[in-house]
Amino acid sequence: MFYLNASQDEAEKKWKEFLTANHKAEVKKTKGGFVCENTSMIDIASAALTVTALFYEEEDGCEMNVFFNMNGYYLNPKEHAKESMAVVSCLMDYQKELYVDVYKNTLEAQGKTKDKSQKVLDKLVKEGEKLDRDVSKGEEDVAKAEQTIIESEQKIVELQVKMEGLRREIEQSKSAIIELEEAKKIKMKEIAAQKMVVNEKTAQIDRIKAAADKAGVN
Repeated sequence: MFYLNASQDEAEKKWKEFLTANHKAEVKKTKGGFVCENTSMIDIASAALTVTALFYEEEDGCEMNVFFNMNGYYLNPKEHAKESMAVVSCLMDYQKELYVDVYKNTLEAQGKTKDKSQKVLDKLVKEGEKLDRDVSKGEEDVAKAEQTIIESEQKIVELQVKMEGLRREIEQSKSAIIELEEAKKIKMKEIAAQKMVVNEKTAQIDRIKAAADKAGVN
């Protein structure tokens, strides 16, 4: 029994690959693990072995229990010292290969995470560049709007100056009209007075003519 710094899935997968590749064993799934019946493992024992491995998920890895049965007897260090040492060596080789795979899987997962993070980063960079362009364009639009406001204010000031000039001209025109009306009134009075004088002169001439007619003067 020993603990592995790997998940149960990783440990089970590697155990099956290890027995198949190194010992040409026929690995059968059993409840909680695998069993290999009548398997030739010459580096451990000359007789055929039945190997049963059970795996249990733990918080930080998994527990592995391995039973080596030789001719109805389970190998143990006391009675099978040579075979037990070979078992330990076999299990050490298994752990080495397992941890290599775990390391590769970890690197692969980290690589995928890095690639995913890089894609997110690239996306954020592009979005940042777009925001920078939008901000730059927005600043240009604001600058144009401010310039338009300034120009509009200048035009308003110019219009106000023109309106003030027109107002003065209108006031001057009103004053000129009033003066003309006053002058017209005076002229009308003068003309009326002149008409009265003319009328009086005409009446006087008429009287003189009438008197001359009476006197027989041609």
